[in-house]
Amino acid sequence: MRRALVAVIVSVGLLSGCGTTFEIPKAAKSGAGGAQMFKDARSNTSRTTLSSTAAENRFSRVMLRVKPAGQKVCKEVTSDIKNFICDVDISIDTKMSVRNAYFTYRKGTPSIRMSMPLLQDTESDDEVAFVMSHEFGHLIGRHIEKQKKQALTGAIILGAITAYGSAYSSSAGAYYADGSWAELVPR
Repeated sequence: MRRALVAVIVSVGLLSGCGTTFEIPKAAKSGAGGAQMFKDARSNTSRTTLSSTAAENRFSRVMLRVKPAGQKVCKEVTSDIKNFICDVDISIDTKMSVRNAYFTYRKGTPSIRMSMPLLQDTESDDEVAFVMSHEFGHLIGRHIEKQKKQALTGAIILGAITAYGSAYSSSAGAYYADGSWAELVPR
């Protein structure tokens, strides 16, 4: 029994790694180039903050270009998946007070949200298109789906380990008393 449980735990552990298909690209060997880029961006005082109206207009222009392209790529990549939803609801998250964008599902519909501070801080339509396309990538890569599967696999593994530990300790005569570990039960 014990060997079978260990075999199941090891098998599930090995199979849990099969869900990830993403390869991290190798960074360029530019040394401190990345750090310098961020230092330059922080010291750039010439950036102007867009008004809410200008940011909304930029968002609308970009969405009209990116949404059809993203849906087309999504349909091509996921054509073998039955009932995969590529029609994404894209809008501005007016409640978020930080620069951010995210992909999620709302009532089963894929949703991309971009915050107003992020939009107001962009210098061009291309920057907004980059962020929006990145969020589309989360849908196409099925990242939320993979994250849920990996979390479930981890919960199953942890549950199996806990069950094994509990069964092993009780077979040795140990037990819980009032929420704390008690001494071995005399046999």
